[in-house]
Amino acid sequence: SSRLALLLRNVVHPTEQLHLLPRRARKLIFGNVAEFARLSDRVVAVLESAHTTHQKLLRRNTNISLAATRLAEDCAHGFHSLCPFFKSYFSHVSSTKIEAIPDLKSTYPPFGALVEALKQSKGLNGETLQSLLILPIQRVPRYRLLFSEALKLLKRAMEDCAESEDDPLAGALSKAHKRTAR
Repeated sequence: SSRLALLLRNVVHPTEQLHLLPRRARKLIFGNVAEFARLSDRVVAVLESAHTTHQKLLRRNTNISLAATRLAEDCAHGFHSLCPFFKSYFSHVSSTKIEAIPDLKSTYPPFGALVEALKQSKGLNGETLQSLLILPIQRVPRYRLLFSEALKLLKRAMEDCAESEDDPLAGALSKAHKRTAR
């Protein structure tokens, strides 16, 4: 998210505020990058909230299985609430044209000057504009890996709970995991 914030702060917002590119050209190369930064923040908030609730339950000596079930439910509800936003990645991938940057830099010299100034001043932290603009596309497989890993960890936690105590909640979560694995 910090790399997306860097892109927004140093390139997208100045380009918009200073009108360095026409709206259509901005949309062509930046797409929905601001929306993806907000989505990234929301994913982190969902995970942090679920973790915080889980830790509070454990500090209160809540049944481990119940705490793990609550964690799974909070993660599932949080991720489910974000599903509509993930659809915007597909339109972003099909509509953005990062390869247009060199032409836009030459057609709109003030934009080209901004990009070059950022490059010279290390305002992009040594990255190219193209490498920062590809970030939203790279996030799709990363989110999939994150969700898959979260399911594995929750499943393992529930199996540990089921082995340590006879709890119907563990069985319920195990069934929920099997349904989501399909």
